[in-house]
Amino acid sequence: MYDKHLDTFLAVADSGSFLKASERLYLSPNALRKQVALLEEDLGVELFRRSHAGVELTPGGKYLYQEARKFIAESQSDIQRAKELNRGNEVEIKIGVSLMNPADLLLKRWAKVCKDYPNIQVSVVPFEDTHESFYLMAQRLGKGVDLIGVVYDHQPFIGQNDLTFLRKIPARLALSYNNPLASKDLLTHEDLRGCTILLPKRIEGSVEAKVRDMLSQDPEIRVVELPTFDYSTFNDVSHSNALLLSCDNWSNVNPFLKTIPVDWDVMFDYCLLHAVNPSPGVERFIQVLQRRF
Repeated sequence: MYDKHLDTFLAVADSGSFLKASERLYLSPNALRKQVALLEEDLGVELFRRSHAGVELTPGGKYLYQEARKFIAESQSDIQRAKELNRGNEVEIKIGVSLMNPADLLLKRWAKVCKDYPNIQVSVVPFEDTHESFYLMAQRLGKGVDLIGVVYDHQPFIGQNDLTFLRKIPARLALSYNNPLASKDLLTHEDLRGCTILLPKRIEGSVEAKVRDMLSQDPEIRVVELPTFDYSTFNDVSHSNALLLSCDNWSNVNPFLKTIPVDWDVMFDYCLLHAVNPSPGVERFIQVLQRRF
C-alpha cells in the first residue's frame, strides 16, 4: 500500500511551492514541509531543491513523480478488489469522467434499469481534461477504472484497450455567445462563409477529415487544423470569432460557448472505452447499456 505522504508530494510538485500546495490541501505550509521531509527520510531520497522562488524536483524526484501516480492507482485498485471480494457477488463499475468525457448519457440510461440489477453499483472517477490525464486513465482501464464514455474518431488512444459502439451523435459547431451567429438555432453552409472553422488534427478516414474536405471546397471558408485539442481549445474559442467542430457531449465544457446544429450529415461515434478482456461484471454492464442505446 502506498504512503499517504505521496499525495502531499504530488501536490507540492504540481503547485511548485509549499504555500500554493497548502492552499490546495487546506493544510499549513509547515505541516506540508514536515510530511515531505518524512517521506524523503523514509525513502532516503532528496525529492526537492528548495529556494526562495519555490521548489524544484530533483532527478530522483522527477522519477518518483512519474511513477507515483501509477503506483497509487494500482494500490487503490488492489484495495478496491479486496472490498469486492468481501462483498461477494456485488460489482462496482467505475466510470472515468471529465468535462470532455462526461457520463451523462451512460448514467441516464443506467438510471432507467438499475433497479433490475441491484448487485451492480456505479461510481465515477474524475480526471482532468489533459492528454496526460486521459492517457493515464486509459492505462488504468481494468485496474483503477473500468470504462470511459468517449466520442471516438480514429483517435490513437486504444492501445491495449477496446471500444464498444453505443450510438451515433451529430457533429455540431461551438462558438462564442458574442459571435453574431450565436443567435441562430441551425447553421447552414451559407452562414459559414467568411468564417474560420477550427478542426482537430486531420487523420485519414476521420470525421475531421470529412469536414475539412467538405468545407475546403469553398474558398470563402477558412479551415484551420489545430495541433492539439483539449480543454484549453474551448477557452480559446470563447475569446474569438472562430467556430470549433464539437458535439452535444462537449456542450458543457465551456459555459461561454454555444453548441449549434449544422445543416450537414456528419456524425461521431459514441463508444465505451474499456479493457480488451473486461471482468464479467463490467462485460454484463456493457451488455445492459448496449440494449438501452
